[in-house]
Amino acid sequence: MRLTFFYAMVLAGFAAAVLISVPRVRRLGFSNRQILKFAVIGLAVDLIGARLAWFIQQRPNLSGHWLDLLKLSSGGASALTVLAPGVLVISWLLKRQGRPVLPVVAAILPALVLAMAIVRVGCFVNGCCYGLFTTVPWAICSPGEARGRHPTQLYELLFLLGLFFLLLRMEKSSAGPARRVWTAAAGYAAFRFLNDFFRIDHLFPFAWGLTVNQWIALTVLMICGAIALKKRVIGCTRSCSG
Repeated sequence: MRLTFFYAMVLAGFAAAVLISVPRVRRLGFSNRQILKFAVIGLAVDLIGARLAWFIQQRPNLSGHWLDLLKLSSGGASALTVLAPGVLVISWLLKRQGRPVLPVVAAILPALVLAMAIVRVGCFVNGCCYGLFTTVPWAICSPGEARGRHPTQLYELLFLLGLFFLLLRMEKSSAGPARRVWTAAAGYAAFRFLNDFFRIDHLFPFAWGLTVNQWIALTVLMICGAIALKKRVIGCTRSCSG
């Protein structure tokens, strides 16, 4: 029943993302058919990428059982890679068609963030993505356990809701599409890097004591930092030459 609820939340998150994104992307000159096509492609790529990342993360428990990758009932997916693969593929398709990439990505970002928050409700009810044992007052006991754990699913849920409203507020300000995209990417990457220290996944490090998701988060942070530094250098060069 809990697993069924989890997948129901995945579908609910996808539906919410599409409903919110359609009017936003339509204003950029896209038809409903084009939007639906991109949505289906993005969902398929995201699910495959997220499943593969989860499988790599859980490899100590699944060694020798590679067919478990095809069994959805054996586990879930990595939320950090739920967005990235689909966004990258859609960006590539937009670029091939000569369409603007950043305005489209910025337009759908709030919807994607809200979708992830909805999925985290499914994670909490399903009992996956749970945290390490702790004695903090807000610790939550899983069924059959006497000790409480960090509710890492709820930590992420609250963060994503905050990020969702921040992106909506930035839309009303003078922040351009690029700034909104890099703010969301860097913000979520930084959060996931820290939150993974409190998750059970951290007991199965990928390399040098860090999980797969933490390495991905560090990569995203370095890319965002390099872009921010480049923009700052260019800005200083222009101001000095002027």
